[in-house]
Amino acid sequence: MSNGVKLALVGCGGISRAHVKGYADLYARGCREFEVVACCDVRAENAEIRAGEIGEFQGVEPRVFGQVSESIEAGVADAADVCVPHCFHHSVAIPLLEAGWHVMVEKQIGLTIKASKLIIEAAAKHER
Repeated sequence: MSNGVKLALVGCGGISRAHVKGYADLYARGCREFEVVACCDVRAENAEIRAGEIGEFQGVEPRVFGQVSESIEAGVADAADVCVPHCFHHSVAIPLLEAGWHVMVEKQIGLTIKASKLIIEAAAKHER
C-alpha cells in the first residue's frame, strides 16, 4: 500500500476485536486508504492474535510491539487507534501525539477531566 494512512492498533484486548472487524469490513468494501502496520499490547499474545486476524483480510500481518514506546521508536505508523482501558488513554495518547501521530480515542477521552484536557492540549500543540 502507498499513500494511505499507516495505522497502529494500540491495545489488543477485547474492544480491539470490534475495531478489527470494522477494519475488515471496510477493506472488504474496497476502502483501502489505510493499512494496519502495527499491533501493540503489553500482552504479546493479544498483539499476535490481532496481527493474525488483520493479516487474514489485509494479506500482510502488522508488526507486533509490546510497548507504545517501541512502536514510536520504530516509526512505522502515522496514526493510532487506541483501544486500551480508559484509565490508560492519556498515558498512551499523549506520547503518540508528541511523536506526531494522529490518534483516535473513543469515549471517554480520559478518565478524568484533567486527563482529557491533557490529551486535547497535546493534540493542539502537535497539530493532530
